[in-house]
Amino acid sequence: LTNFSPKFQAIVSVAGGFTLGDISDKDILSSTDKMLQMSLLSSIMTGNIATEFLDANSFLGFTGAATVVKENNFVIADYAVGYCLSKISVLHLATFLKDSPKLPTGTKVFTVNPTTMDTPQNRQSMPNEDPNKWLKPEVVAQDIFDAVSYTHLRAHETPEHLVCRLLLEKKK
Repeated sequence: LTNFSPKFQAIVSVAGGFTLGDISDKDILSSTDKMLQMSLLSSIMTGNIATEFLDANSFLGFTGAATVVKENNFVIADYAVGYCLSKISVLHLATFLKDSPKLPTGTKVFTVNPTTMDTPQNRQSMPNEDPNKWLKPEVVAQDIFDAVSYTHLRAHETPEHLVCRLLLEKKK
């Protein structure tokens, strides 16, 4: 059993979180560090795990954010600098990894970029907002399942509340 090495058809990082913070906040460094730890470093760990445990012709997924993707450009909201920077970094990591020779042959890399999620933490931190307009976690889970269930490669979009992209198959 010490040589047992399972291979997976999909590995997806769904880690993340949210903090407010504009560039003038005295805590901008700590809030940005927190976001980088939660989103970027967990995604780097996921990519690292994929190099050993992902099977050939499988899927590697990451969680970005709709907030940072506008018309194929990356944007930073002034009220959430650290959050946006961490999510943009995750999207860049995914783009980098799609061509990485370190991943198994035929790995398809994708990102899921949800809008505001309906979580207890978001309800608590945004009590004046309408959570009925937010995305349910089970919808994101289904979209991830759908993304890794495709048997062919094609760019696709899910409903307008979520952008999900399959990046091109990595070069051999």
